[in-house]
Amino acid sequence: MKKLLTILAATMMCCACNNNNQKTLGNMNTLQITQEWDKTFSLSDKVNH
Repeated sequence: MKKLLTILAATMMCCACNNNNQKTLGNMNTLQITQEWDKTFSLSDKVNH
């Protein structure tokens, strides 16, 4: 009986994790890609320009 409850609990946890992953992947489909460069970096003395 204890073994059955352990298997049942593990199965339920796996199902709950799969549900959360699907929601996250659904949000990733709305990613907006641009061609603009929006990063700036400070000038370093270690780099020769």
